[in-house]
Amino acid sequence: MDENIAEDDDHVIDYNRQFSNSTPFPPRCENEVDGILALSKCFKERYEDCPVFSEGSLQNACKEAFSSIAIQERRPVLVYIHNDESELRKKFCKDTFCSEKIINYLLDNYIVWPWDITFQWNKNKLIKYWEETFSTEFLDEFLIGEWPLMIGIMRRFEFKTDEFITSKYQFKSLLKSDDLVGKQKPTICEIALSELRNFKRLCDENEQDLLFDFSATTRLCWEIILEIAQYLSLNDAISAFSTNILSLFNGGSKFQLSNPNIPFIKMILSRSDPTKIISLQLDGDRIWSEKELILLSSFEKVISMTLLNLTYSNKICQYGQYFPELTCLSLCYDNEINLSAFSSVFNQLWEKIRRFEIRCAGTLCIHYDYDISRLMNLYKTNFSVKYFLFDIGQFSWTSMNTCYGNDPSCCFKSITTVIKKMFNIQYVHFIIHKYDIEIFLHINQWENLVNDCSRLKNIKIQTSESIVQDEKLKRKVCNIQTALYVIRHTIKFQICTL
Repeated sequence: MDENIAEDDDHVIDYNRQFSNSTPFPPRCENEVDGILALSKCFKERYEDCPVFSEGSLQNACKEAFSSIAIQERRPVLVYIHNDESELRKKFCKDTFCSEKIINYLLDNYIVWPWDITFQWNKNKLIKYWEETFSTEFLDEFLIGEWPLMIGIMRRFEFKTDEFITSKYQFKSLLKSDDLVGKQKPTICEIALSELRNFKRLCDENEQDLLFDFSATTRLCWEIILEIAQYLSLNDAISAFSTNILSLFNGGSKFQLSNPNIPFIKMILSRSDPTKIISLQLDGDRIWSEKELILLSSFEKVISMTLLNLTYSNKICQYGQYFPELTCLSLCYDNEINLSAFSSVFNQLWEKIRRFEIRCAGTLCIHYDYDISRLMNLYKTNFSVKYFLFDIGQFSWTSMNTCYGNDPSCCFKSITTVIKKMFNIQYVHFIIHKYDIEIFLHINQWENLVNDCSRLKNIKIQTSESIVQDEKLKRKVCNIQTALYVIRHTIKFQICTL
């Protein structure tokens, strides 16, 4: 122990005598009540007194702490984790945790739930209890380093966090072994007391915040709130309106989940109707584990999936196995896509996909290593996609000006080449900037596309600004419409504003 802590020889002898007793918990503690009673008895024998402990499960301790109708009677939970093999616990327990000052403060302000992890069996039990109570794993940072450890627990206020809401509780480490090293014993006690007071103050403020009723404060009825929520992912809706919004799932509302982790998925499954989740948004540059995908497949009504920045080497066909109702696949990229490499993704599209979307900053010029004919050979013919969306409206298509073959319509030709590999395509939809419109008005490209795609019915181009005042562009559009009508009377070509 640190030499700065003052102690005389008698004090050392007293500690040696006291710690010759058995450990607070038996090696295999099967019952929470028995274990906590044994720890309380052990501490009183060693230190003459100890804080009053909640004699029950961790879940019950949390319920007891926040069950009072009167806010001033609600208290945070203090989880005290003890390890009898720690070199620090002797001084800490005697001089701080079991001191009269700390005992009295905890009695009036906290519900204290203790656990001993001297033996691995009991440590595993703690991890199990923690996950059952908070729907999340015991944090790695709590398992690193020396002991003792004090963790403060208060209820979660969803409006204040952008994190996934995995539990109705939140927790914070109040005192770790690092806080004890190099400190004299009066200082350690004051540090502990200060941390406890600060967390109690935060808990009191949090309980006041929890009284906030969004519906009452804004005077918006829940029907309006639900209407707003439908434009958000479920994650954002919960952060904005609290988990109360889950109670509205019995209606006709449908939601999207965005990159949910396992605890969040479990919370949604336990507190709402999983059939209301019809869309998923996932990071495409990570490998989702089988455990995660199996849990996600509990949302059996998912019909739409968005993958963000999907790597070209990633296997997407597995999603068809876990989500049999999936018919719409949207791929979103922050940058331009390489259509040559993208063929490995396109060729994995399975037979259920009817709607296929790409949202990106444009396409890289293929003349660097391929030409149009070679590009076409990279793509297999797809027989399932009927609707295709290509959205570059959020970006400027800078690659158009860097064509290695000096062809201003290079990127447009590349995209139409890919579309031609969709045998049953019926609807083609482009979203672009107004200043890119010239690239999309090459009449020969549209004639070739309509000739090659015999089932194509509708072509729509949406621009960021109207072209009504531009007579030159209007004439080009009319010429394209006339030319396509000659090829097939039923074809519809239109340009409109977003």
